[in-house]
Amino acid sequence: MQLDVQRLKEALEGTGWMRFLSVMSFLTVAYYAFSCVVQCFSKSPSAILDLILAVLMAIFGWKLWSAANNLDRLRYKEDPEALYAAFNDLGTYFLIFAISPIVGLIVGLLVAIASIPS
Repeated sequence: MQLDVQRLKEALEGTGWMRFLSVMSFLTVAYYAFSCVVQCFSKSPSAILDLILAVLMAIFGWKLWSAANNLDRLRYKEDPEALYAAFNDLGTYFLIFAISPIVGLIVGLLVAIASIPS
């Protein structure tokens, strides 16, 4: 099967939405970082959770931005290695995006079990 570069270029016009989502992720990082600082001054233990969420959102934004850059590189320079790099970035993005709710559910259940009065 031959790769039709022209059809691929037409399909890659949506990288702007990837960049929009990555910028939204970076704005969320700023919110969580601010919340973490405020909670650190009030000595709240939930500051750790905000720090973890800020790091996750930074990774999400970074991977989406990198994938969009690689897809644009494929679109404008017809560099086939850029496609593999973009899929690698998106694979990491979706892997972390899939694992984080599972970890959150497990942590939430453990906190709920720990808060049950004896």
